Amino acid sequence: MLRGGANLTLFFFLFSFFSYFYNMKKIITTILIFITSTTLAQQKKGGWSLSGHYGTTIAHTQKIANLKSNNPVGLQFDWFKMLDNQENFNTCNCYPQWGGTISIFDYGNNKVVGQGLHLNLFLEPQFKITERTYFILRATAGLAFMNRPFDSVENPNNLAYSLPLSGFVSLAPGWRYYVSKQYSLFVLVPFNHVSNGGIKDPNIGLNFPSIQVGLSKQNFDLRRNLQRENISLQNKKMQYAWSPFFSSRTVQNGEKKRFAIYGMEFSAIKPIRPLLSINSALEFYKDDALKERRRRETGISKDRYRVGAMTGIQVHLGKFDLYHRLGVYVYDPELYNGRVFHRHGIQYLIHKKLSAGVEVKAHKEVANFLDFRIRIEL
Repeated sequence: MLRGGANLTLFFFLFSFFSYFYNMKKIITTILIFITSTTLAQQKKGGWSLSGHYGTTIAHTQKIANLKSNNPVGLQFDWFKMLDNQENFNTCNCYPQWGGTISIFDYGNNKVVGQGLHLNLFLEPQFKITERTYFILRATAGLAFMNRPFDSVENPNNLAYSLPLSGFVSLAPGWRYYVSKQYSLFVLVPFNHVSNGGIKDPNIGLNFPSIQVGLSKQNFDLRRNLQRENISLQNKKMQYAWSPFFSSRTVQNGEKKRFAIYGMEFSAIKPIRPLLSINSALEFYKDDALKERRRRETGISKDRYRVGAMTGIQVHLGKFDLYHRLGVYVYDPELYNGRVFHRHGIQYLIHKKLSAGVEVKAHKEVANFLDFRIRIEL
């Protein structure tokens, strides 16, 4: 029964997506997604949500000033599972839920940035305020399939993204109110970001905060007095980790040849709260793409090595860790991208001391590259 429901779900979502892009009545999409959601409502300790987005595009650089008045709108369906065992409670002093989302967005400018289909995973800790009211914090990451990428001839005004497939990340604080045992209403304020991580230019990125309002149906009752345990940090001592990483990118738009970017990071992590640590690190890497760019611009083969120091926060959400760090180059012969950079990433604990994840490195508002990495605790 469940397998058949999953197949039906896939069919309805694909049909909904194509009906949207070929300008069929959007009400059909809404109805199909609602029907789809009922096939997933039978999951144990889980449920589904249906929500809508209304946002505004931030023109964080003059290069995309033509998008500043855009108001993206979206329709989103979630499937989720509640992690209500004692181990998860001890991790975050809450019962988090995790799941998958599929959403359709109109970015507010059909001719330039078009529409997108987002497929994501999310983790949402819920912190009890009253018996019915919870503060929630949803972290989302995944892929965005978009239909109007940059084209030097057909779409030269889209400097936000140049690939039909890009990465999507979002962080959303909000509130959830349990109307009954099976239904809850929620309001989120997500900050959404779409970027290919510097794989191909132009890649200014799409940044659009939004208001998300929705309804959830779950087959469990969270309206209970959570056991408030005294959660002590399991390890207050400094922890250390080593992270090799790899990326690649082209030098100019339209080129097929890619140049490697690879290196390693040594980090020190100091837990300060059950959910929060201070993360400081040194990174060493080689950037063949920048070396080739400078060779073309100056005719001289410049030093391709970089060393950076950074510090920031590491948020622990079960097996997921979120990173936000600000850094400076301590070795960069030219400072081609400036002295300051910032990194943002997510990692997943695979087994004990081994994690895998992705990080975006950026200078000001422009993503430099997206790297894939593993993390080994020492």
